[in-house]
Amino acid sequence: MVAFFLYLGIADAVAQRKYKPKYNTSRKEKKEPFPNTEDYRPGGWLAGVGLTAMVGFESTEADFPELNLSGEFSPVPLPGLMLEFGRYYNFERNIIFKYVDASIAYKALLGRENFTLNDLTTGATVLEDGHTFNQHFASINLNANSIIPLSNYTFLQSTIGVNGDIRFIDGFPNNYGAAIPPVNENAFVGQVHYKLGFGYALDTDLLLETSIETPVYTFVPNGTHFSMLDYYQTRYQPFIVRVRFLFFRLGKTKCPPVGNPQLPPGFENGYGD
Repeated sequence: MVAFFLYLGIADAVAQRKYKPKYNTSRKEKKEPFPNTEDYRPGGWLAGVGLTAMVGFESTEADFPELNLSGEFSPVPLPGLMLEFGRYYNFERNIIFKYVDASIAYKALLGRENFTLNDLTTGATVLEDGHTFNQHFASINLNANSIIPLSNYTFLQSTIGVNGDIRFIDGFPNNYGAAIPPVNENAFVGQVHYKLGFGYALDTDLLLETSIETPVYTFVPNGTHFSMLDYYQTRYQPFIVRVRFLFFRLGKTKCPPVGNPQLPPGFENGYGD
C-alpha cells in the first residue's frame, strides 16, 4: 500500500513538471492584439488619465434691448484634467462589441469667454472683458467597445457610451457688470458620447489605449444645443484626449489528472501536444 501511494506521488510530480500552460505569455507567442477569453479571465481592471478641452467653434452675438446693449461673445478653450478607474468585461465572441466597461472618473471642465458690450444705439464700446469658468465633476461612464485588429500588436477601437456627471465645485465668476444673465445650468450633465481610439499591446497582459472622446447628444440639461454645453452666452463642445491601461490575467488552469482513463489515446499534457 505504501509503495502504491509512493508511485502515485512520483507520477503526479512528473506530470506537474511536464505540464505547461495553454497560453505562452511570451510576446513572441501572442495570438492577437486584444487578449481573448479562451486564455484570459474575461474581467479585469482599467485606469486612465486624460486632458479635457471645451471648444467653441464660433462667436455669438446677442442684443439686450432692455439694457440698450448689444454683445459679442467669443469662446476660448482651456485644458482640464481627467482621471478614471474602473472594470471591463471581455466577451467570448466579437460580433459587434468586443468588450464593455464601466468607470468612475474625476473631470475638470475649463473654458473662457471674451466679450465686448456695445451701446445698442450708438455702437460705442461700453465694456470689453472676459471671464473663466472652472467646474469639477464626478462622472460615471458606461461604454460598449468594438475592436478592429490592424496587426499582431495594434488595433482600432470604436466606442459608444453614456456618461452622467455631477458637479461638486463651481468656479463661475460673472464679469458682465450689467444685468445680463450668465447661463450656468450644468449641475448635472447626461450625455451620449462617441470615442475613437488606437490600441497597442505593450505585453500579453497589458494594453495601452489612446483615444479622443466627445458627446454626440446631451440630454441633460434641457435646452442645450444638441451635443454642446452652454456657459455664459457661449456654446462649448467638450473633448477628452485619454490614455488608458487595461490589465489582463491568465485564466485559471488545472493540471490534468494523472492516468485519466477518459483522455483519448495520444492525448498528452492535457492538450494533445
